[in-house]
Parts: sequence; structure tokens; C-alpha cells
Amino acid sequence: LSNLNLNADEAMKYRVVEHIASTPEELLGQINGTSIKDVTLITQGAKLEVFEPPLNLQFLKMLSDPTIAGLLMLIGLYSLIFGFSSPGMGAEVFGLIALAMGLIGLGFNVNLGAIFLILLGLGLILAELHSHTFGILAVAGLVCVIAGSILFVPTSFPEWYVPGSYQRSMALALILPSLILGLFMAFAIYKVAQARFAPMVIDVFEGEEAVAIDRLDPKGYVLFQGEYWLAEAEGTVEKGEKVIIMARGGGQLKVRAGPK
Repeated sequence: LSNLNLNADEAMKYRVVEHIASTPEELLGQINGTSIKDVTLITQGAKLEVFEPPLNLQFLKMLSDPTIAGLLMLIGLYSLIFGFSSPGMGAEVFGLIALAMGLIGLGFNVNLGAIFLILLGLGLILAELHSHTFGILAVAGLVCVIAGSILFVPTSFPEWYVPGSYQRSMALALILPSLILGLFMAFAIYKVAQARFAPMVIDVFEGEEAVAIDRLDPKGYVLFQGEYWLAEAEGTVEKGEKVIIMARGGGQLKVRAGPK
């Protein structure tokens, strides 16, 4: 009977299995009252609890798929080659991330891979502060930090025995600060982009009022919004009189006498 490929009915015939059930509830009804080593199982009406693997194990399962791990390695290598041949495109960063995740999926030490991703992510976020990539490095860094935080939660047994509830709490404790940092970076990048792409404002002084602090004949100084400006007037303006700004050229204003 060795090396037989049996279906359910055949397995029952050869006494490989003792029960055949289509649902867990049906199985509980069948084994109710069964005695095993002087212990009687009372399973009728028992409550079923379904346990789902934590987020980090689901992520590891996805990375451990040979197809996905192989694609990550291939994409990472080609991204590095393209990035080194055409620097400044950000392909090197993507290549490093893909290689790190591919190595983890192929069995590389998960904790070391997670630490590498976290450090790489922090480095990318810091690099964003000194670059002009409009958030590309910050987004890549945030992805690295979140992925590393998820993978860094210890799961190996028996070296580490961590209850599922503690794993979820630990994952949240690592991921939430990353999300807050990401929101802050997104807001900062938005404000920088808003300021950079804002239309230039020309002649914002035109039509505004200032006060002559010298006798303008025709030149002197005026006080405008708490600042001293060199001004040239059309005609003569006495000290203390109001003037209307007509234009600005360099650091000098062109004014005319205002209302008395």
C-alpha cells in the first residue's frame, strides 16, 4: 500500500482515514463521542475559531513564492544595471529594494533583510531633504521602512515565541510612526512644490501707499510695510506725505504724490 494516490473514498476503504466530512462542522458531529486514549471527545455544538496568519507572515508568504522572488531578483539586477548606466533616474534605488525583497523571499535572513530595508528607507528619506526629486525618494524610503517594519516582527520558533496579538501590536507600533512620518513628508513636499510652481508675482507694489520719510526732490526714502525704500518721485514730495507706488525697478520705487 505504499506510494498510492488515493481519493477520499479509497482512503476510507484502506483505513487511511476514519472520517470523511465536507465541512468542519460535519466533522465535529462525526467525531462526537469518540474515545481516544480513555478521553471522550464532546464536539457536538463546539464553537469554531478561525486563525489568520499575521500580516508579516502573509507578506513573507507572498515574497516566498518562487515566481515572485525570481522576478524581484531579475528586476532588481536590471534596474541596477540601468541605474548605473543612466544615473539620476532613481532606478538604483528601486533595484536595491527589489533585490532585498527577492533575497528575503529566497531564504535570506529575514531580520537582516528587514534591518537593511529600514536603514535604506531612513537614508532615502534623509536624502529627499537634500534633493529635488519631488518626493520620489521619500515615497521609496517610506515603502522600505514599512516593509522592513512588517518583516522585522519576530516569528521564528523556537528561538522566538511571540503570541499573535503581541505581533500585531508590535507591527502597529513600528508601522504607525512610519505612516505619520510619511504624511509629514507628503505635506512638506506639497508645500515645496506649491511654492516652486506658484506663478511669479510682478509689480505687487503697484498702487500701494507709502510714507515719505525724506523730502523727495526727486529722490529720497519712503517707508513701505515697515521697510525703508529708496524712491524717485514725479515732482516734489514733502517729508511725512503719502505717496502712491507706481512701479519698482531693482531696489528702487517710482512714486507719485498721494492724496492729501
